[in-house]
Amino acid sequence: MALLKTFKDLIAAGEGHYQENFRNLRDDVKIAIYQKLLFKAGETAEGSDERKALASLNDLDFQNSLSQEVRDGIKIEQQRYATAKANAIYQDYLREITLERVRSKVTLLDKEGHLVLTAQEQEEVKKNHEDFLFDEHGRLTSGVLSEKEQSEILKKRDDLLFDPQARLIYELTLSEKEQEKVLKKIEAALNMPNVDDRQGIEIKGGLKKVLGGRTPTDTTLCSIDLSGQVNGEGTDVHRKLRDKFVKKYGGQPLLSHQRASMVASFEETYAHMNLMARTFERRSITYGEDKETISHDAWQNIRHNAALKIQDEVAKAYKEAVKKSSDSNGKVDVNKLNQNLAKERVKLAESAKKALIEGVVAHLKERVALSLEFDEEGKLTSGKLTEAEQKELLKKHQNLKFDEEGKLTSGSLTKEEQEALIKKRTRETVLGYMQKLSGELNKHVFTAETATGYDYFYTSNYLQQGMLISGTKQTAHDKPSFIPGLQTEDQAAFRRVTYTYQDETGVLHPTPAVSARIPSPALVFHPTMSEDDIRRDLVNKFGFLHAQMRNMRGGKEGPAVENLFTSFHSEAFETIGDNNNRQRASALYMIQAMHEFNAGQKELEPGKNNFLYVQNIGTNRHTRDLGYRDDRSFVTGSVELDDITLSAEMAMLHTFQENSAYLSEEVKEKITAINARVREHYDTFLDDKQRPTYFAQSIAGDTLIKEIRAFKKELESGLSQQEDDDDLPSLASNALARMIATNQHWDVRYGQLSQALSMYIEWASTGGCKSGNERNQDVMLRFALLKSIHERVEHNDGKLDKLQKHEKAIYAQMKAYAKGETADPDELRAAIAVSVSKSNLHGGAAAISREDQGGAAKVSSFSFVQNIKNPFLRWTARIGLGLFALATAPLLLIPSVRKFYIAQLIDTNNAADREMNLDATGASKTQAHKGQDKRTREVILEVLKEDELFNKKKGGTELTSTEKDGLKKAKGGSHEGYEFQVEKEEAKVKVVEPQFNDGPKTLVDRLGVKEIPKQPVVSPRSQIDLVDPKEGIGVDLSDESGLGKGEQYSSTPTNV
Repeated sequence: MALLKTFKDLIAAGEGHYQENFRNLRDDVKIAIYQKLLFKAGETAEGSDERKALASLNDLDFQNSLSQEVRDGIKIEQQRYATAKANAIYQDYLREITLERVRSKVTLLDKEGHLVLTAQEQEEVKKNHEDFLFDEHGRLTSGVLSEKEQSEILKKRDDLLFDPQARLIYELTLSEKEQEKVLKKIEAALNMPNVDDRQGIEIKGGLKKVLGGRTPTDTTLCSIDLSGQVNGEGTDVHRKLRDKFVKKYGGQPLLSHQRASMVASFEETYAHMNLMARTFERRSITYGEDKETISHDAWQNIRHNAALKIQDEVAKAYKEAVKKSSDSNGKVDVNKLNQNLAKERVKLAESAKKALIEGVVAHLKERVALSLEFDEEGKLTSGKLTEAEQKELLKKHQNLKFDEEGKLTSGSLTKEEQEALIKKRTRETVLGYMQKLSGELNKHVFTAETATGYDYFYTSNYLQQGMLISGTKQTAHDKPSFIPGLQTEDQAAFRRVTYTYQDETGVLHPTPAVSARIPSPALVFHPTMSEDDIRRDLVNKFGFLHAQMRNMRGGKEGPAVENLFTSFHSEAFETIGDNNNRQRASALYMIQAMHEFNAGQKELEPGKNNFLYVQNIGTNRHTRDLGYRDDRSFVTGSVELDDITLSAEMAMLHTFQENSAYLSEEVKEKITAINARVREHYDTFLDDKQRPTYFAQSIAGDTLIKEIRAFKKELESGLSQQEDDDDLPSLASNALARMIATNQHWDVRYGQLSQALSMYIEWASTGGCKSGNERNQDVMLRFALLKSIHERVEHNDGKLDKLQKHEKAIYAQMKAYAKGETADPDELRAAIAVSVSKSNLHGGAAAISREDQGGAAKVSSFSFVQNIKNPFLRWTARIGLGLFALATAPLLLIPSVRKFYIAQLIDTNNAADREMNLDATGASKTQAHKGQDKRTREVILEVLKEDELFNKKKGGTELTSTEKDGLKKAKGGSHEGYEFQVEKEEAKVKVVEPQFNDGPKTLVDRLGVKEIPKQPVVSPRSQIDLVDPKEGIGVDLSDESGLGKGEQYSSTPTNV
């Protein structure tokens, strides 16, 4: 029976029958139904049937009569719900405060309808209206301000930023008071004690605990959707924001559900600009005799002014792209629009650099102008002169006298001499600063840190989804080794993503959906690390990752799955064609370290099975099919490929067991039996002190491979859909079960599909590849779409009538494949790809890639030849086209022809489904590791040549060849990557590194000193939540590191 129908039947049973109905369910179904009831009851009013049912099931005597497995499961679901609810409240607070902050930018009226002006604006108004009166809050209490005057004031306040997707882009910084307010709001909703008199670290610690072990950043980059219809609080501000957007970008030629599939040109360029600005600021370039640096506040101002300039450039590019992409009836072709916007990426990125450099030049000019002040007689009243300036002036004025500090003590300068002096000093200062900056730029300074390091909050009115992505300063390209003792949250460029459901009034509600991104943590390019060092570092990182996953899973013990999208090439191809990425080496280190970590876990925490399974299934097709040598051949197979395949299948089988509630009784029994065999054989392997490198090499591993092969045959023969229903998790679970039964998850064409379905049904999913950017983005866009469809259908009583046609097609194809009506999942793969392309192609998940590397993901759709389904025909076409290219070799000198052949035959950046029509033109040239040092020097030279100080036509002095040489890259010096530089920091931290394989709890216990906070004042709070007060809803109270196991606010013992 479909889970949604089971849930409806439970609610329909009515008071007095809830417990009986619940008791008759399978244990795994009981837990799944309880989870669904928690979330549904949380959205309904007091006295609803859902709340009555939950209160009945929370009866202590009834719960004590249930099996231990169910009681433990209920505790975990309470914890998952508590964390999800806390995140929903926090996200909704971000949305609410953002709209409050920008209110004054779009209207002079406050929430109560009073006209409010700043002190400076009041002074300006009083110049024309002396009789106007204002109170202490700036409210106009006497007088009427005309619409024209109001418009003029608002025009001066107009500094908001928008993306052409119809989004408000706003950096929201919460004050300590606001952080405490939202923390108290969360604690009240979770029946937690009322705590007063908290400050600073205590507030952050409180937020970290309730949000599930991740501390929110002080500043959040908010991307608020303005498209579609929005009701509820803040509607007036929302409408005025949309009016401002239309004024900036013109009308909205696209339907609201299409806008997230349009290139987010401003957000892409904004990320690039922020990466450049933070890189420049970190250089701490000094200028002037006093060795000043540009302050952080000044950089903020430079950055914001640059963003406003960029917005104007983006608006021009967008309007032109719309014009080129519209037919005679004004209808816009989204694919053409994206192609035209993609062509502007490089130009916009250069504009971002130029705006920043111009801002720096303007700031330096302003600072120099203030460094010298003269009175009307030409005497120097403030500032001092350099020795060179003194000598130059003494050539003309021998009567001038200076003290030891360079102050003018006798004599004066004419107006012209003053201007010439300041002009020369300004030119020298600007040139010197730019030469220093240019000399310090190299590839690694741009890849050292992310664009902002901020959390990212994203809303989608069409998907009815909120998304909060945790911030990190670490990047995929220059990530360090694990650093015990430092900020333990920000390791391995890990980013957690929590999802919420947005109702018709815009309020965000909790969902159980949570995912994370982590780039491959194997430091395969580290020049000083041995193979053992790399594996040991991975074991430490796996401890961190497992602890994070345990927090994401409500404190649940047991295996966690990392979905790895890395390609696994042959050894020969890695040497010849993939030496710059070393994906094969990375994948093998991950598998080897996985076994070491799991062996350590088994020794440290016997019986808990706190393993990490790496599900390495490549998603970009530029890899080899998975499979065992017995199924492939000893020529195309290998023991390494056997182990990668075996590990992936162990992970998938574990995922099925955790989600068995969505499978039939027959399938569940088969899954339970094979997982018992997995555990038995894997334990045998881990217990062997002389075990081989790979599980597949061992007798136990070989035996398990045979047993899995037999299990698949039984599964395929008995696999059937439970019912003809529209329960998406059930459909996805059965479709994935058919994939593993038929070995279609091995096929490179369906790697992305199998990973997306796996992550969708996992309790909490973590995905990543070498960088955790492009391939992760592709999978996460699918994940977010499936989660959105699931929530929208469930909130529509299980009906599909509100879905778009392309979304309904996903259901149809998933049903057909799960039932065995189609031989392979190709139509299902295509249906999901089409739906993503039409509604979520450049959605919230794209922010991770932008933030990490300052540019859009460089992945395009597969070419026609690359997309040929049959491997024999695909290779035949490749060889034929390659021979034709050789026969017409002279034509390869033509760039467009050469680009065509590369795209059709060998371009590995073509890695997205062809149905997505994804165009990454220009993306590569905007990314941090793609020559940004050279591009920045070119922009610096361009800005200087156009500036009045260096432009002869504008009265300046042109750059000499020597001065130009000073703008080149500095010779010598170390340009180490960030991952190597942090070793110096590691050396400062005293750490005892054990020689055995470590585990999450043991690792955490030595991660530095724990602060003992002062005892807060606690006052009683009324019980206002859904669960019986004596039972409570559990909240993760992890240790100060956020990685250990916590207790719960509960009067009864916890079983978690």
